[in-house]
Amino acid sequence: RVMPRPSGNSDVPFDDFAARTPCSPFSSNPVHCLRSKYFYKHDPPCVYHCLGKEFMLKENPEIGCYFRGTKGKPAEKTVVVT
Repeated sequence: RVMPRPSGNSDVPFDDFAARTPCSPFSSNPVHCLRSKYFYKHDPPCVYHCLGKEFMLKENPEIGCYFRGTKGKPAEKTVVVT
């Protein structure tokens, strides 16, 4: 699935977009994920996104993680066209 890069502000709220997209600014940052687990002790913590391991991601709206991975159902591939 190819998604065009939005021009300007998008009408889609972040939580709606992040619920459909496993890789977010939070889950793609390993330092943020480590801080979430060990410093802030979030439950569940922000899990680092690895391609093919989307089922490991846990939803926690309090910390900006909206994607819930499900085992056996691969996430949609999203390609941003520049």
